[in-house]
Amino acid sequence: MNLFFWTSARRTGSPTNFDIWIDDIELVSRRAPETAAPLVGRFLLVVDQALQEIQTSPNMFPRWERDARFRKFVMQRFPYIVFYRELADSDRCDRDRA
Repeated sequence: MNLFFWTSARRTGSPTNFDIWIDDIELVSRRAPETAAPLVGRFLLVVDQALQEIQTSPNMFPRWERDARFRKFVMQRFPYIVFYRELADSDRCDRDRA
């Protein structure tokens, strides 16, 4: 099974790439460097757990209301949604087209 992932801040509700997470991590690191490392560590742990849950049971999560080709995983501890869809092997090289 091949899964293709996007993410979104809950405030926008539209899929984007993972750059939004990198931007937010950098912002936290600049604003509160003394607390950034533990927070980033927890965030990465939650992301890893989310991706593992999706890979284990991809059909468990609801379809996205705007486009039923995609499913969504709403992260509970951080304000993000992970969007994903299953790809056929023939789509692996063409991931940037949604």
